Amino acid sequence: MESNRRSFLKHTASLMGMTILSPSLNGLANVSRNIHDLIDTSHLTIYQSNDLNLSFHPSIYNKIRSELNQQISKGLTVDAGNLFDLDKINLEMLQSINSIGYHAVALSSNYLKTDIQSFLKLAKSFNFPLINCNYSSNETGWSESIKQYVIFNTKNLKIGITSVAQNSMNSKIIVENPYKAANRIAKKLKSENKCDLVICLSQLGMDKTKTNSRDLAIASKNIDFVLSTTEGQKLNYPLILRNKNDQEVILMQGGSGGELICKSVIGYDNDKYRNLFHQEFIMPTKSFASKTDIHKTVKNLQNV
Repeated sequence: MESNRRSFLKHTASLMGMTILSPSLNGLANVSRNIHDLIDTSHLTIYQSNDLNLSFHPSIYNKIRSELNQQISKGLTVDAGNLFDLDKINLEMLQSINSIGYHAVALSSNYLKTDIQSFLKLAKSFNFPLINCNYSSNETGWSESIKQYVIFNTKNLKIGITSVAQNSMNSKIIVENPYKAANRIAKKLKSENKCDLVICLSQLGMDKTKTNSRDLAIASKNIDFVLSTTEGQKLNYPLILRNKNDQEVILMQGGSGGELICKSVIGYDNDKYRNLFHQEFIMPTKSFASKTDIHKTVKNLQNV
C-alpha cells in the first residue's frame, strides 16, 4: 500500500509537465454542451459519485446536492455507475437525483435487468445524458436515450466523456468488449473531435477475476481518466497507471453508498499542459463525517 502511495507521489510530479491532448467524432450519439461557468482560466474540478444504490441514507441524493452547493469551486459532476436501484426509484427519488445537476451519468447493467422500454421511458425524465459505448440495442428509442459519448466545451478545454458497463444479462442488449469499445470512442474523441481531455466512466468495478476498471486503464490508448465503481476493490487514493502507449492514465473512485464523493482538481497552463493534480474526498453524510474512526474507515477502503 505504501509503495502505491510513493508511486502516486512520484507520478504526480511527472504529471506537471504532461500536456492534455485530445480529439472526437460527429454522429447521432454526440452531445455537445458549453459549460464555461464551471471552470476558471487554469483549473477544472471534477466531482464523482458511484454506487449510490448501496446507500443506507434514503436522502443521500439531497445530502450530496447540499454538499456540492457548499463547494467553493463549481465543476463537472458525473456518476460512474449504479446511481440508483431500479426497483426502488420513485418520483421523489427521481426529482432528488435531477436536483444534483449531473452533467453525465454512466449507464449501468442493473438498469436493464428486465424491460428495456420501461427504462427508456424513465430515461426521458432525467435531465442529464446517460452514457455508454459498449452496449447497443435494436429497441425503439435506444439511440435517442443512450449516448455513446458527450462533449463539453469550457473556456479553454474540450472534454469528451464516454462510459462502459458490465456484462448485461438482458438478451436484447448487444455487449461489446468494454476495452475495445472505450478505445474506439476515445480515439475518435482525441483524433477527430480534438478533445483536450477524455474521461471514461466505468461501471466495471475492480474485480480482478473479470473485466475491470484497472485493466481498462492499462489497455487504453487515448483515455486520461477512468472513474470507476467500487466492486472488488476500494481505493483511498488515485492510481496512476501506464496505458498501451506508455502514457499516464489516472484511475479514481468515490466511496460506495455516497459516503465519499471524489473531488479532483486538474490545473493547466495556457498551452494546456497539466501543472497540477489534486484529489480529495467529500463527506456528504453527517453520520460518516462525525465518526471518530474516520481514518480507520478510510484506510479500510483499501481491500486488495
